[in-house]
Amino acid sequence: MLEWLRSNSQLLTGAALALISSLVPQFLALRWTMREARRKFLREKLVDIYCQIATLIAADIDHAKDQVAKWLDTPPVGERAEWAATWTKIQIDRSGVQRKLYGLSFQVRLLERDRRLANDVKQLADQPPFVIPVGDYWEVHDYLKKLEQQVADHEKRFHEICDQVLAVYGAP
Repeated sequence: MLEWLRSNSQLLTGAALALISSLVPQFLALRWTMREARRKFLREKLVDIYCQIATLIAADIDHAKDQVAKWLDTPPVGERAEWAATWTKIQIDRSGVQRKLYGLSFQVRLLERDRRLANDVKQLADQPPFVIPVGDYWEVHDYLKKLEQQVADHEKRFHEICDQVLAVYGAP
């Protein structure tokens, strides 16, 4: 047996090299294909998450604007039951939106490679426009101005982040 191996060592070496040279490219091609499939999946997942975030933030901005409008249309003290119910519904809707937004923001932080974009989304989710108007009319009016400014700033940051997302994940 040993003699046979010595006499056929070149043949065995050639066969081993042929086997290795045919398997290595296949392995590398498989590895590359798997990496590309994963990259494509993560890209599609992030685009889906960003679309959901855009929908939720747009809804939150609309709810905040509704709150401002409701405070400007405050009825007299004795007629506030329906007004208060509507106000409460708006606030409950905003709370639900915020919970969903926090979850999506966390997913972005897990999946997004662009740390700046992930941090911008986190900041946008963590800082919704919110002011509690209390006190007499003039104090409430100042609070409403602050809330309107917060809504405008939030909307501006939202559009900036949308532009960043489009720059990264826009049409290929």
